[in-house]
This record gives sequence, C-alpha cells and structure tokens, in this order.
Amino acid sequence: MGKSPRRKKQSKGFLGKLIIAFLIIITIVFAWLILSSIIPFGKEPVTVEETTKEEASEQEQPTTQETIEETTQEITEETTEEPEETTEATEGTTEEPTTEETQEKPAEITILIYFSDDQAQYMKGEYRTISNDDPVKNAVNELLKGPNSANLYALIPEGTKLLNAEVKNDIAYVDFSSDILKGATGGSILQRFIIYTIVNTLTEIDEVDAVQILIGGKNVGTFGDFEISTPLYRDINMIRQ
Repeated sequence: MGKSPRRKKQSKGFLGKLIIAFLIIITIVFAWLILSSIIPFGKEPVTVEETTKEEASEQEQPTTQETIEETTQEITEETTEEPEETTEATEGTTEEPTTEETQEKPAEITILIYFSDDQAQYMKGEYRTISNDDPVKNAVNELLKGPNSANLYALIPEGTKLLNAEVKNDIAYVDFSSDILKGATGGSILQRFIIYTIVNTLTEIDEVDAVQILIGGKNVGTFGDFEISTPLYRDINMIRQ
C-alpha cells in the first residue's frame, strides 16, 4: 500500500521547520561572532574622558631621555661655575707676596777674594765687603787691587782691566783686556792659579755657579796650556785657609 497524502504533507512541514531552525541558529552564531569582534567581552569599556586624561598625562610627563638631558645640563652648568671660584682663589693667592719677594736685597755682601800663598801651592782668601748692585764686577775689581796681607800675592798681571761682566743662567761671563795674557807665558801652575783666583772668587757670590773667561770680547779657548773654552767650576782643593 502507498503513503497517504496527509503523511507526505506532515513530513514536508517538519523538514521545513527544521531547516528554518537551523538557519536561525547559524544567523545567531554569525551575529555573536561579529559582535564579539567589535565589543571585547570581559573588559571594561574605556570612556573618551579617561582616554583624554591619559593623553594629557603622557604629554605632561617628560620622557626618560628629556630627564637625562636636563640633569646632564644642570651638572655641566655647576661644573663650569666651579673653575670661576678656583680662579678667584688663585688670583687671591698670587696677590699675596712670597717670603722671597718680601726680603730686601742687601746693599752690601761680604765675600772672600782669593790670592796665592807665598809658595804658590794654595790660595787663601781675604774678606772684602762689596756693593751688591753689581757683585761680579765689584769682586773682580777687588781682585785686581791685590791683597792687603804681605803673605799673599796677586797673580793677575799688572795693568789687566775688566772690560765687561754679566751673569746669565748662573754663569758669570767676565771679559778681560789682553794684558792678562802676559800671565799665560808662565808655567802651567801659574796659568792655573791665575784662572782659579778669578773662578774661586766669583763663585763666592750666590748667583754664580761657574765662570766663563773671555779675553778682548772673545772665547780664546786656552790660556797658555790651560783650557778655558767652557765655564769653569769652583775648585775647593786649591783653597787653604
């Protein structure tokens, strides 16, 4: 026997309702997916007012880099101000006179002027007080005057004159007239004694460490057999007091 027309209509009606229900479910799922992508669930919505406050706060707060730059600039300004204070302190210090500057140079000094003993073995000194305005020149002039003691002898030839005298870098440059060369004709001992009466006398002066002897404005190199081309220093072995 075949199905009745009534049953066929009922089955078609049920199937149609099922399809409609399925379509409704699909529509609801799609709607939910679309809404969930637009409005995140589980999070509080951010209002426009709060967003504006956050932007304003970010603008008011300086960045880390700006803070570092400002701090560096302040340190630099403090550092550059310190040398000015140091300079002022230095200027105040330099204005104060030192002990050496406050000490006045004595008008006169007393030194030993050296002459030969009667055996020409040693030289001995006589105390002379000379003016301190030009001590090298004044000391040589005292040497040229000769000794006061009868037991001492002047060895520089008579008539010898001092042409010039100056001190440079603790070296006394003394220039004699050619008359001094008369003493160069003697033996080597006499030559040495003539030269060292000059050297040992002038090194009595504090400003003089060595003596360069010139003759007629020139460095003649030797005095007889004795070398005088370079500055000569004090020889205490030739002195006997």
